[in-house]
Amino acid sequence: MKSLKNILILLVLAPNVGFAVNAPTQQLPSDVTALTTKIKACSYWDNADPWKSKERSIQIRTALDNLNCKAIVREEMAVRQKYQNDKTIVSSIDEVYV
Repeated sequence: MKSLKNILILLVLAPNVGFAVNAPTQQLPSDVTALTTKIKACSYWDNADPWKSKERSIQIRTALDNLNCKAIVREEMAVRQKYQNDKTIVSSIDEVYV
């Protein structure tokens, strides 16, 4: 739950960055929603421009660390394996990268 709280805090810190997700036709499991939100947040912060500012660089590094973006590949693999037979869920994860 702490991870989800961190994601929500970082989303507030990064307004208007296009994290909106199209409403699914079915409710996705919470672990899938958390993963897709985390992937988007990590992508945003990983590509954020530090504006040649030490403070901005610190903000970006802190966001990436708080999200634990280094673990995203492992987490995604685990969720994909868990739902490998559910094409809707696998597609929802794939759509994050489009």
